[in-house]
Amino acid sequence: MKVFISHKDVDSAQALLLKKEFQSLGVDAYLDVLDSSIKNGGKSLTEHIKNQLNNCTDIIILMSESTKESWWVPFEIGMSAQIDMPTATFLKENSTVLKRK
Repeated sequence: MKVFISHKDVDSAQALLLKKEFQSLGVDAYLDVLDSSIKNGGKSLTEHIKNQLNNCTDIIILMSESTKESWWVPFEIGMSAQIDMPTATFLKENSTVLKRK
């Protein structure tokens, strides 16, 4: 089992805590902020994210107030849905993730 941790960059500290918790349980997890091979954006980054998702068995979405402003989190959710990857969400404390009208 390997979990892809999807998050908005401002939530990196919380994502690191999730990764540490997975590690304490013996579960491998991918977290982009720890990936030193990410050097470029654009198509190269998109392909890298796709490859990392394909190397994982599950995805967890770290949801916060900032998530609704993310471009990458919806992309990662869409990619994981295309391969029917099991998906879980983790709601950061005191977050309202839906935009109010």
